[in-house]
Amino acid sequence: MLGQRLTIRQRMIVTSQKIDVLRKLLGVPDVDRRGINVQFWCPFCKDDNPRKRKLAVRIEDGAAHCWVCGWRTRNIARIAPLVGMRELLPELEKMYGEVKHDPTEPELPKDLTLPDGFVLIGELLGREVRDPDHLACLKYLADRSVSANVVWAFRLGVASDAANRRRVIVPSFDIDGKLNYLTARAVDDAWPKYLNPETNRLSVVFNEIDIDWSRELTIVEGPFDLFSCYGMNATCALGSWLDERYVLFRKIILNRTPVVLCFDPDAAVKQNKVADLLLSYGIPVRAVSWAGMPADVDPGKLGAAFRPLVKAAQPITKIDTFMSKMARVLDSVRLV
Repeated sequence: MLGQRLTIRQRMIVTSQKIDVLRKLLGVPDVDRRGINVQFWCPFCKDDNPRKRKLAVRIEDGAAHCWVCGWRTRNIARIAPLVGMRELLPELEKMYGEVKHDPTEPELPKDLTLPDGFVLIGELLGREVRDPDHLACLKYLADRSVSANVVWAFRLGVASDAANRRRVIVPSFDIDGKLNYLTARAVDDAWPKYLNPETNRLSVVFNEIDIDWSRELTIVEGPFDLFSCYGMNATCALGSWLDERYVLFRKIILNRTPVVLCFDPDAAVKQNKVADLLLSYGIPVRAVSWAGMPADVDPGKLGAAFRPLVKAAQPITKIDTFMSKMARVLDSVRLV
């Protein structure tokens, strides 16, 4: 009887350990009452609602199936490199076995590639440039005082294909140096202003290749805001929100990385909510103050003047986020 109890206890421990690893991989799950399956938000679905956790993973053997988009696999470890959590692959394979190619499973999205005719802008500096599209991109950067150091540090480029001509391209590379995202900004009135890949941005840690997770991490909204972060340990959220669905968020939690939040002034409410969520995981948070700045200011417009703001950023506490929430509630009452 004692042996049987010990076996049950061991099973409970193993199950708990597996759920902990899966949580690091895919975020907060729903666990069914029987303790057989856990359900996560599916990174392959187009629905961004974090409450729709329809990717079911069988805890015992790692088989997974999404009830919305139909994606499935016999081994959930297969998903680790795709969602930017390659470092969890050894642990997952220890739990569920080595990932092997299975022709019956759906193909994973193809790797991103740089556009045709991609050229590093750094290689154009100091040379005679005759291509009018390249000249327009160089002028755009010069007008915004983007230095040669920034051009090289962020591997800015131009391309000759029709879709990307007259656009400044900012590529992003994962921890292994593999292209995981890129954005191309028009330097004139072309529409859309930004071209982005169909890659699920929740699975992207922008230029993780440059991140040191052991140091405080500055987080801005977009790739062009990063130009003002030259020399800092920084990345962008590819938007004005972060939660457990984002690989960036989960890596911050996994590495216990302190952060400085630098969202645009019009995203102050979202920033406070993100700060509150990070604080709930015990992550130290500081936030840049935009007090006294124009309403349309953002990191990208400040250039070198942004660094002192980051240095002066003040710590945020749970009391701060609570008071901010109460202020919003009182404002809504006054409007009624």
